[in-house]
Amino acid sequence: MQIYTHTLAGAVIGTILTRHDPGLARYAGPIIGAAGGFFPDSMIGLQVLVDKLKKRKPFSNEPEGGLWFYLKEISHSPLWLLGLFGFMGSSHTGRFIGIFCVGIGLHIIMDMLTHCGKQFSDTDQSLAFPFYQLGWCPKLGQVFGIWEYRYDYKAPGYNKNMFEPKPPEAVVCLMLLCMLAVLWYY
Repeated sequence: MQIYTHTLAGAVIGTILTRHDPGLARYAGPIIGAAGGFFPDSMIGLQVLVDKLKKRKPFSNEPEGGLWFYLKEISHSPLWLLGLFGFMGSSHTGRFIGIFCVGIGLHIIMDMLTHCGKQFSDTDQSLAFPFYQLGWCPKLGQVFGIWEYRYDYKAPGYNKNMFEPKPPEAVVCLMLLCMLAVLWYY
């Protein structure tokens, strides 16, 4: 999914987990959840920025095993979910670490379901760092993926913005926005 979809999903989960909290915690939850949903793709955002500054097409220089590849692998690692143990503490800090990690976990699950295009398999993150690198498991998007959200922007005749959502993702974004509005109101 796109960065904005992950961020919205994180905000919804943060709202669900803190909507009955008193004071500022109620407002911090959606922001921290959104940050967790955004975090794994922050490396991709940096990669696009560097590509733009070097005046090249985004993702045109992305070999498997390169710096950007490993940064994406680490930021999309399920090891971040160990932060869920923050929920075990009763402090606000522990809860917020947990909410951040739930945002990351939701991001990874969404990517598992939407990173299945064979044309992207060489450069897709495994979603299983370091287990994939050790040969212990395959790329999870290729196993669990049910829908490819990306357009093949390298295909001849491609004329879409790389951040333009496909219709199903637009529906997901609208549903997330409606959920956020309803949760915020009630």
